[in-house]
Amino acid sequence: MRFFQVYQYGYSVSMAPLQEHFLRSILDADVEGADFRRPDAFVQQWRLNGQHFAVYVLEPQGWKTHTVDGSVMVTVEVMLYLRFLRQTIGTLFPTLKSGAVHFEFVQPLTTGTTAVLATYSFIVNTRGKITSLLTNLQLLESLRRVLRSLDNVVRLTEGTRIALDSGTIRLE
Repeated sequence: MRFFQVYQYGYSVSMAPLQEHFLRSILDADVEGADFRRPDAFVQQWRLNGQHFAVYVLEPQGWKTHTVDGSVMVTVEVMLYLRFLRQTIGTLFPTLKSGAVHFEFVQPLTTGTTAVLATYSFIVNTRGKITSLLTNLQLLESLRRVLRSLDNVVRLTEGTRIALDSGTIRLE
């Protein structure tokens, strides 16, 4: 799918206008996601990925298609590789800013690359526009693996601004 070719290496400052134009061109005006709707919200999430991740690589593993009432549902299994930016990780995980968790604790998230299993589900209408784009991330499990315990993940993610199931970044 062209989507994964355009976004496979994550947000690119030099390519951002083309990436955003492509995203707007494939999304229906009323497209829905897990936590938001409309193309502008998807573009905003893409920009937020660029602000918070040094690495955001999408590597499709395989996909399935189904026809549903004239539309096509495409489900893509993806390996998502993330590296959080040290400068902004505290925005996503406020326990770092408050001092409840120290930055050394999350060093593997800012110096290494974390692999996250993900599923992207698209519904494409008869006009070729995406009417639904859902992501399902196993970010909780990936954080548990990197931070070595669920208790560590719970401490880090208290008050988090990133949805662990969808990857949606909330502005507050």
